[in-house]
Amino acid sequence: MSFLALLALIAPPSADSVSSSALTESLTYKPGKPVTVALKLELEPEWHVYWRNPGDSGVGTAVEWTLPKGWKAGPLRYPTPEKINLGAGYGFSFGYEHEVVFLADLTPPAGATGNVKITADMSVLACRTDCMPADQTVTFTLTSGDGVQADATAPLFVSWRSKIPAQVPAKTIKLTWASGLYNFKIPANPALKAATKLDFFPGESSLTNSEKPIQAVKQADGSWKLTVPAGRTVKTLPKELPFLVVPLDAKGQMLNAGVEFVASGA
Repeated sequence: MSFLALLALIAPPSADSVSSSALTESLTYKPGKPVTVALKLELEPEWHVYWRNPGDSGVGTAVEWTLPKGWKAGPLRYPTPEKINLGAGYGFSFGYEHEVVFLADLTPPAGATGNVKITADMSVLACRTDCMPADQTVTFTLTSGDGVQADATAPLFVSWRSKIPAQVPAKTIKLTWASGLYNFKIPANPALKAATKLDFFPGESSLTNSEKPIQAVKQADGSWKLTVPAGRTVKTLPKELPFLVVPLDAKGQMLNAGVEFVASGA
């Protein structure tokens, strides 16, 4: 047993390693108009939590809403994750250190009135040298009104939105597979225009092999040709391969939050 593992047994992780809070973009809601909610996790030093695909280890962060009758919750929007090196032979996890903010839109029904209580139950795994469940529950109240954005929150939501990748929902990318490698072409996109390199995050675990490098070659028209190693257990072409690419400059610095695509193998 390593010294760090022994130390973890003697001094187990603190339940305070993760704390949570919620903030709404507007203080009131207007029937039929979405309200954006920010769910924030703050982490103690050296701890991390996970993107929706945790990578080679971990559990993705998720949320379950308790909403008034007729209210609808949109999908949880994740900021661009970091790659966390698990060590030689163990691959990478995809997650967040220090703090992370997830966004979601809640839409009231046309006839909504009065004060409403909303609860977000977040499923969270926090890890350092070891891991512990760190599930969080946040509850807040909204009042009916004009749904106008609160001036005090505007800069925060602008900043948080800038960390969330753009999405290209149309499945315009044709995926092929041969000799354990995926091959596909990403069309030109404004967010990738200035990039000299790309970082790659698969949207689902096991479909790719993070220990082997990808090849990303920029074409004259601004598109990119990618060759990505398939996961060890992949034997046939998957129906879909969701992924995130992040533009990097020549020094490997991130230029923006990147773009999410879905490649189709069908």
